[in-house]
Amino acid sequence: MLDAARRLGRVTLAPVLAAFATLLLSESRRRGLDRLAFLARDGHFLMTVTDLVAAGASITSPQLLYVHLTRRSTALAAAGHLQAPELSLAAGVRAGAATWGSALAYYGIDGDAAGELLASIGAKETSLLPHGSQLAGLIEHDHWQSQVRSLARQRRDLLAAYLRQSRLADGSSAAIVDIGWRATIQHNLMRLAATINDAPCPAGLYLGLWADDPGAIPTGLDCTGLITDLRRRRRLDEAGAWYVACLLEAICRADEGTTVGYRCAGNTVVPILAGPGPARSAESRSQEVVAQVRAGVIEGIAERHFLTSANNLQLRSDAQRRLLRLAFFPDAGEIVVASHLVHTEGHAPDWSSPLVLDDRPNPLLTPRRWLAGLASPWRGGYVMATGRGAAHLHRGLESLLIMAPPGLRQSIRRFALGLATSRHRLIRPRR
Repeated sequence: MLDAARRLGRVTLAPVLAAFATLLLSESRRRGLDRLAFLARDGHFLMTVTDLVAAGASITSPQLLYVHLTRRSTALAAAGHLQAPELSLAAGVRAGAATWGSALAYYGIDGDAAGELLASIGAKETSLLPHGSQLAGLIEHDHWQSQVRSLARQRRDLLAAYLRQSRLADGSSAAIVDIGWRATIQHNLMRLAATINDAPCPAGLYLGLWADDPGAIPTGLDCTGLITDLRRRRRLDEAGAWYVACLLEAICRADEGTTVGYRCAGNTVVPILAGPGPARSAESRSQEVVAQVRAGVIEGIAERHFLTSANNLQLRSDAQRRLLRLAFFPDAGEIVVASHLVHTEGHAPDWSSPLVLDDRPNPLLTPRRWLAGLASPWRGGYVMATGRGAAHLHRGLESLLIMAPPGLRQSIRRFALGLATSRHRLIRPRR
């Protein structure tokens, strides 16, 4: 299995990640950037790859930085308040039961701060989050909102200080870099920009920008998906990275807790990382496999100096083709490797899932069980594991659904997965 992991890195992912790094460096030169800030945690390995590609091709690189900016560490500072829509948004990223504790953790509120907030409304962290008017009625009173506003001000001041310290609030010559999807963190920084001496929000350069609803990506952001970007075209060949999002994240993710906030240490602002828990333990257990995939990527990059002679369109097209094949028709070795990797969500420290669930029934003999397996984070890997015929059907259906209105796509998927909710909880939609 470790040999398969190394091969996944060297043969499949090295060309994709090297193409991303080459396009990133090219876009940096075009924009005249002198700093690239790779976001925790998924930006960790992307920074390593970019450094290797720049050195191997003798390309002058901007300064590469690793910065601890996450959805959890920026969300409350950006929102400034927590009302029913904000908490319902947190509940939409499903990772186990949607509780008061997980909804507050989405905004970086846990420990004593969460306990004090919930005590003010007589709720418990482990209680299920209510919906609609019941939720609104519980949190609209002055005491709750006053506590939240006070927390938001504290978080905003610390985040602003961290951004200044990281030189992300002193002009437009830096960009943030991440795997991406909806540019949520960058959007949070844009909402904060007015509070940081009117400094501009940094540009965002991503491996991919994608969402089931095109409107989920804010129109006012200066952001680019270098490999995948739904604004170029909403077609399956453009979307390959989105369909293997959880696989890419599991491989690129730093082996550290997610950043939940910041604190002052003398004259320095330092990140607060989430502590140990079941999800972190699951990530750590996968590190041997991750290390082999990464070693394969590094080997593959060393073999692919020819990438620098290809034009950007060729690089992107080749990366998209490889990702699309991986998304829907992975080979047996790639599926085995993915089965040893896990998907986690930063606000759910007790929850994790293997990328491909273990139960892989024949879709014709036990369709209900087969539908339950669609809860796998890497859905394409699961479907292919149950048969090539199912994989072809899956690809054909997705090629049609991807062009359908967002509401119709979600309704069809909810209907299919709803047939199996007695066995598994859906972990999509993603952030």
